[in-house]
Amino acid sequence: MKCFRSPVLIFGLLLASLSTVSAAPAWVRVNDVSLRYELTGNGPDVLVLLPSTGKPLEYWDEILPLLASERRTILTYDLRGIGLSQRLQEPITMQDEVDDLRALLDALKIDKPVMMIGTAFGGSVQMQFAAQFPQRVKGIVNFSPSAQLVGRPPRPVHEPRPAPPADPYAITYPVQLRGNEQRWAKYLAMDASNDENGKHFTERLIYSTPFADVFPKLQCPVLMVATTLYSRRTPESVKELVTHIPKGTYQVIESGHDAPFQTPEMVVPLLQAFLREHGFQ
Repeated sequence: MKCFRSPVLIFGLLLASLSTVSAAPAWVRVNDVSLRYELTGNGPDVLVLLPSTGKPLEYWDEILPLLASERRTILTYDLRGIGLSQRLQEPITMQDEVDDLRALLDALKIDKPVMMIGTAFGGSVQMQFAAQFPQRVKGIVNFSPSAQLVGRPPRPVHEPRPAPPADPYAITYPVQLRGNEQRWAKYLAMDASNDENGKHFTERLIYSTPFADVFPKLQCPVLMVATTLYSRRTPESVKELVTHIPKGTYQVIESGHDAPFQTPEMVVPLLQAFLREHGFQ
C-alpha cells in the first residue's frame, strides 16, 4: 500500500529539518580574544558542547546531528589557543576559560540555564563555570574527567620531552577502537593541526587546577562517565571524584578517552537519557 504525503506535510517536514541544520562556523571577539563558534538549531533548550584537550569543534561532527531536535540549540566552540580560535602566546588561567564561556553566552544572548556536555578539559571548564554561575547551568555530563582534587605544580613551558613511544596514541585512542578508519584518520588530522603553545598551556592548566573547592559548589546534576579503555583515569578514580559532588552520579562505558568522538553510537543513548531526565526534550 502506497503512502502519499500532502504538500503541506512535506513542507512542514522540510522546515523541521532545516531548523536543525548547522550554521557555518563564525567568529566573535569576546573577553579580548577571537573565538570560533557554531550554533546548530534554534530551539529553546541550549546545549553547550566542549571537547577534550586540543580538539576543535569538529570533534562533535558525528554526535551533533544525533542530539539535534526542534527544541534544541547546540553551541560548540574552539577554546582559546585551539582550532581556529585566537592563538596563545602566554600561559592562561582557568578563570580566562570561564570568562570566555560567560562572554560568549552573553554575546549570543543565551541567558537561560543551559545543559553542558564535555570531555576531559572541556568538562573541567564547564564545572568551573557552573561553580561560579550556578543559575546558568542545568546539568553537566563529563566524559573522562581530567579534574583532580589537588593541583600539581605546572610543568615548565620549555621542558625537555622524552622521545615519543612507538604508538603515541595507544592510551588515548586504543587499537581496538580504530576499526572506523574515517574517525581514526580525522583524529590524527585534528591532533596534527594543534598549535603546540595552545596545547601545552592547556595541559598546564589541567595539571595545576585543583577542584576540591569547586565540586561542593556544583548545584546542578553532574554525570561523570568513566571509560574502561583509558588507563590514565580509572573508573575507580572517577567514582571517588563523584563523592565530592552534591548531585553527582557515575557511569562506566567500554570506550576510550574521547568516547563522544570514538563511539558516538554508544554515547548518544546515554546523553539522551540524561537530557530527558532533566527536562531537555
